[in-house]
Amino acid sequence: MQDPATSSSNALLSADMIAPRAPLVIGIDGGGTSCRVAIAKTNGVVIAGATGGSANIFSDPDGAIARIRKTIVSAGEDAGLTPDETFRLPAVLGLAGVNIGHDLERVGISLGLERAKIVTDAEIALEGALGSDDGIVAIIGTGSVYLRRLAGRIDSIGGWGFTLGDQSSGARLGRDCLEHTLLAHDGIIAAGNLSRSILEKFDYDPVAIVSFARSAQPGDFARFAGDLFRFAETADPLARLILNEAITYIESAVGALQTGRLPLVLLGGLASSYRPYLPIGLTQEIIEPKGSALDGALAMALKL
Repeated sequence: MQDPATSSSNALLSADMIAPRAPLVIGIDGGGTSCRVAIAKTNGVVIAGATGGSANIFSDPDGAIARIRKTIVSAGEDAGLTPDETFRLPAVLGLAGVNIGHDLERVGISLGLERAKIVTDAEIALEGALGSDDGIVAIIGTGSVYLRRLAGRIDSIGGWGFTLGDQSSGARLGRDCLEHTLLAHDGIIAAGNLSRSILEKFDYDPVAIVSFARSAQPGDFARFAGDLFRFAETADPLARLILNEAITYIESAVGALQTGRLPLVLLGGLASSYRPYLPIGLTQEIIEPKGSALDGALAMALKL
């Protein structure tokens, strides 16, 4: 005899399979490190998701589009949808690099989503962090960008990429560590524990540092940011010099966006590392984020 619980479960499953699909939306957080996709009901409840590789449209447009599409398909499969059904859902994509010389309509066509709104990954981070409130968001990770929302208008500072921007970011901190290590090796500045530690990583060969830097990507440089903060805790002069320059830029960027006393949210992989060193004038304005960048993408998708 069939177990009653199993029989009941099968009956519910069959009824659910033949019932009309509930309206769904897609939120996509496409950052330089990974791509996260969530599918939610229109009441905001997330029912499925998937994570893929880098989605930086600026540094690798074709590869990023391929990885985004693959991750969307995986999320759809997790929700029990076919690829055709998934790509017809309303979607908001926050993508790294789309603010630098990209035709958003062409990117949307390449992705194959029928109803998609494409914004920067910083904009969905702002939406997730602040909800519908006004405020300032400082996003400091491998790269950096600062945004302010005031009375519905969004203004930004930075986000221009590693070559000419990303001040105070992990990539720029790491690059500065290597540059100052070479200056210390040449006797231009005093050597310290930070420069000696980095030189040791390259077997005390300055040419190896130059060879590394020639082909290094921003994420490769950013790996040295941890060394900077570690030695800053011991008051290493070189570490403090680089860190103080970075903090000065953070103060300037936030100050340029500040109007009155808008709340400030620190986001990104270096947010917690910077916080103990920030001046009291900034820390007094800091609040905790309401949600993640992926939450922001879903919230924007629900507004479509």
